[in-house]
Amino acid sequence: MAASRTLSIEKVVTAATEIARHDGLQKLTISTLAKRLDIRSQSLYHYIRNREELVSLVGAHVLHELYHQIVDSIVGLSGKQAIIKMGDIVRTEIIKQPFMTSIFYMMQVNPHEHNVQAELEKIVEIVKKIVNGDEELQQTTDPQMLIGAAFGFIFIDLLPDHRNKISKDCQSRQHAYDLMLMRLISPSTAEEKGVE
Repeated sequence: MAASRTLSIEKVVTAATEIARHDGLQKLTISTLAKRLDIRSQSLYHYIRNREELVSLVGAHVLHELYHQIVDSIVGLSGKQAIIKMGDIVRTEIIKQPFMTSIFYMMQVNPHEHNVQAELEKIVEIVKKIVNGDEELQQTTDPQMLIGAAFGFIFIDLLPDHRNKISKDCQSRQHAYDLMLMRLISPSTAEEKGVE
């Protein structure tokens, strides 16, 4: 068990995120993580206080990766193009990691949870910058409403009854999501431009 000598918080969070992605959040326990890292469970407590903090760090890690993916993908884009691109990235990544819905719910249960909230606020700031940097969007779009609608749509898609629909009718669900975004950022022109 020499692995503990080379262990770091980054390695702990990366391994925990892999477990959540592949096996689900319910399988992410201190003992499964210790086994994955080939260490004793007690060694993990040098890096985390408890499972709740571990889950929080996983959520923050996923959002941190998402933030950087958004930033890299919208370089050179602005206004509506940037919002649509950002929305598509968020939907694609959260659908690949459905455990994030549980993490967002846990934020409501534990309002003092700061790891996830700090990373989420960075993503919200991108939306605000895009909207505030475009005169037309400033007049038609409320950043909070846009973010709430986008995440709400994604979370409904992740409900057990809807998951099968996503895999069977992926293109249709993506089109519905894009239409919703267009209606929120350009309510009067979404129909005029044939986005239906």
